[in-house]
Amino acid sequence: NRQKRILAYRNKNAFYPIWKDLGVIDAVEFQHIDTFGQYVGGNGRKLNLYTNYKKLEEHLLAVAPEDAKKIGEFCTAIRKAQNMQIADMSLSFENIKRIIKALPALGVMKKWSGITVREWCTGLKNPFLREAFPPLIGYVDFPMSGPIVALALMNNDSIGYPVGGSLPLPLAAEKKAASLGAEFEYRAEVMRIIQENGTAQGIELADGRIQKAAHVIAACDAHAAFEKLLEERVKNPVYTDMFAAAEIHPALIQVSLGITIDPAWKFHEIPARTILTVKKPVRVDTK
Repeated sequence: NRQKRILAYRNKNAFYPIWKDLGVIDAVEFQHIDTFGQYVGGNGRKLNLYTNYKKLEEHLLAVAPEDAKKIGEFCTAIRKAQNMQIADMSLSFENIKRIIKALPALGVMKKWSGITVREWCTGLKNPFLREAFPPLIGYVDFPMSGPIVALALMNNDSIGYPVGGSLPLPLAAEKKAASLGAEFEYRAEVMRIIQENGTAQGIELADGRIQKAAHVIAACDAHAAFEKLLEERVKNPVYTDMFAAAEIHPALIQVSLGITIDPAWKFHEIPARTILTVKKPVRVDTK
């Protein structure tokens, strides 16, 4: 499995100027992929999740012609979602054009956000497609809008993989920020956000040091911010209800192997992910 994708590495998306300002675009090489993932069944049969929606539709129809209607709806949604943009709230001419262009994509989000991968696959008639599609996506309870938008942005080359892994991205951003006067301190665990009169005033580190600040950004998930860093002194009913009802996802295990690449090997032709089925399930821990 290749490293994290990055959104808008080409100058056709609203995210591009952000990555450009962070110094990432000029410092990191990106690679576009033809196949997001490949599933290999027990009998050697393969299902490819192509990033080109036309090629994907042709392949899915060849695998499961009896599911032509659902496949057509899925690939049409990918086509419409290509113009998905994250726009700011300004009323600039360019931003208004971007919003208008994205209207079909917003309709896709509204429709497919209410359908999970599990629900969509349940209606498939072809048993192999019903077996292979969920592992390629990853989470069966994930909204279908997620993979649709991801494939749409891959289709128009708005998403790419950083060559060499994800580490060059933060290193490039660090270098740019340092050139502008920013300072970094690593291995400094933050224990709590200091508050005075309901306003964040700084942070306390694990070694007891106090660092005052005019602004504090909690670059973590909401649960860590409200339940740990703020020590539950700030209550937000929206997040409280969400924490109580949220389903805990099972832990994932990833084993990565580093190998020496022979120039003769055509790694660019290998799918980003290949899922192989096993005859006997592998048991990890108690499950």
